[in-house]
Amino acid sequence: MKPHFASDTFTGARTAPSKSANLAAPQDESKAGARPPPGAIRDAEALRNFHLLPDCANVRLPVVTGLMQVHAATIYRWEKLGLFPVRRKISPKSSAWNVGELRAALAVKEAV
Repeated sequence: MKPHFASDTFTGARTAPSKSANLAAPQDESKAGARPPPGAIRDAEALRNFHLLPDCANVRLPVVTGLMQVHAATIYRWEKLGLFPVRRKISPKSSAWNVGELRAALAVKEAV
């Protein structure tokens, strides 16, 4: 089967039809009543209540990035350079930072 070509009336050049012409219009993703994922709610609550957490508590990466107002890559870079507390493995596939150590790092960041 030969590909279908549209002809340009001014130059006579032939061009392939655009692929986007066959795509349907995107669906509206902002549905009324749509809920954020449960992890996002938990992380937002932990960030909002960070001052209430005990120093022995642990928090995950979304809370740390929200607290320090930097990207995750910056957290990892600071950690590698020794400028930020080291994360701890809390299970084979997840890591967390100690709240007491984060408070000390935040105090240093605010002092600078």
